Amino acid sequence: MLEKLKFKSGGPNRRAAVVLFLFTILICSYLTLLGQRPLATPSEGRYAQIPTEMAQSGDWLTPRLNGVLYIEKPPMYYWLAASAITIFGNGEWQLRLVPALSALIICFAVFGVCSRIYNRRTGLYAALILGSSALFFGMSRALLTDMVFSMFVCLSLLLFMMLREYKNHAAKFLMCYAAIATCVALAILSKGLIGIVIPGLVVLAWCLCSKEWHLVFNRYLPLALVLLSIIAVPWHWYMEKSYPGFLDFYFVHEHFTRYLTQEHNRFKPWWFFIPVVFFGLMPWFLYLPQAIWHQLKNIKLQSPSPDLFLILWFLVPMVFLSLSNSKLVPYIIPLLPPLAILVARFLANPDTPIKPNWLYPVLMLGFSQVSVTVYTQPSLLPKNLQPLYSDAQYSVLGLGILCAIAAIMTFANRNVKPAFVPLMVVFSLGFNLLGDRIAGQFDVKTIKPLAIALKQQLLPDDRVASYGFYPQDLPYYIGRKIAIVNWQGELKYGINAEDQPNTMITEERFWRDWRQHKIQYLAIQKTAFANLTPKQQMKLTPILENMQIIIAKNGKRA
Repeated sequence: MLEKLKFKSGGPNRRAAVVLFLFTILICSYLTLLGQRPLATPSEGRYAQIPTEMAQSGDWLTPRLNGVLYIEKPPMYYWLAASAITIFGNGEWQLRLVPALSALIICFAVFGVCSRIYNRRTGLYAALILGSSALFFGMSRALLTDMVFSMFVCLSLLLFMMLREYKNHAAKFLMCYAAIATCVALAILSKGLIGIVIPGLVVLAWCLCSKEWHLVFNRYLPLALVLLSIIAVPWHWYMEKSYPGFLDFYFVHEHFTRYLTQEHNRFKPWWFFIPVVFFGLMPWFLYLPQAIWHQLKNIKLQSPSPDLFLILWFLVPMVFLSLSNSKLVPYIIPLLPPLAILVARFLANPDTPIKPNWLYPVLMLGFSQVSVTVYTQPSLLPKNLQPLYSDAQYSVLGLGILCAIAAIMTFANRNVKPAFVPLMVVFSLGFNLLGDRIAGQFDVKTIKPLAIALKQQLLPDDRVASYGFYPQDLPYYIGRKIAIVNWQGELKYGINAEDQPNTMITEERFWRDWRQHKIQYLAIQKTAFANLTPKQQMKLTPILENMQIIIAKNGKRA
């Protein structure tokens, strides 16, 4: 029956050319214009500066942010980003190459595993649906640890799906088993214990449903545990030896406290991830309810299938993450591949009845109307965005046109003809690229233009400080560490672990150094500047500013 789902039109060469063409579009979309958007603050500034300092210092074991010990996250992402800097040089596109390639690896792994377990059409659809989904594409261009972490988690679960295929082949089973242990260890080095919790919960749920305990508990388990320990333990041991108390802070404060309490100020309601998943799969979310219902009807617990594993892969972590007191949008990335595969299973089957769905075309027409309205009447934008509109007007118009085309395609293809999925992939990738461009053009928080202008004025020995806050992208763009006045934030642990007399300074020390011209430039928020006394303001000479920040020079007003 599955053989009937293979491509029927054209010879092998033509089918191969179509697959190659579609994957070329996907790869080009992911690797194109990675540097078009400035670093988003604070997260991208932080995750650009840490690997930069790692590559410059040669200390690849101890993460540092602005010279201060920073151990909230394990080092795997930093190692990969520092490697990219070492090989290709330092820049936004070089750094974003890490999450982009991680996302592509997930897509290709989905294609390979689904082609083996199901058929090639399902594999192709699954990879393209995942790669063109709005949230997955967006996170592939975000300088965060989440895509690297998701890569290893997804690889471990995809390999577990393959493990069932190799249960009668001892050598392949052992290799797959060892690869799973390796991926779990690397996931731990990417984001901590969650790297074993998510795959572990999914596999546990599967074993409870399928009774296939032998896939986990077999003669290779001790070897896998040894391999996992060899990879994951040494860095943690080194950090505890170098900084006593690290394990308590890292595991208790950064894991259990984050999950069980609201201390980190990331609390969201239990249903937070439901709309995130739904709209994160745009434009494919309109088929998601039908796809899940169709597979649920065909699942039999007496004879567990890969489809059941996919549902557990999504459902079990979804419940676990929804119970957490700390929720952020990127946490959900590892749950997108199984949904993409389920939708692909649904769309790749020509015998599946597709019910018309008007939600997506209506949304696309709405987006198109908003884009055209903004293009013709930019005065409707918030006042803080209007000065940025001139650079983004054609991107806004292009987005409106793409949305209109997507709506027309959906109206015209209610029964999902063969060409519909590839065409939707192309238009979705175009939509995502334009959306990424517009997000960069309307970024009011970035300090990049100020930093570049400031860097041109800096002398080799000049010191720069920030007052009452830490602009995390400033050190990266000016190419040097800064002094931080009256702020600790997430650097609190590092400050307590090591003395930083020239980096973390008090307000009294700052004004003394400013009078003595030991600090030449200051970054200060406009609200903080307004709260200074007139005498203090007279000591600062503003030379650059944007909507939120002033760059002041040490000297009297002209």
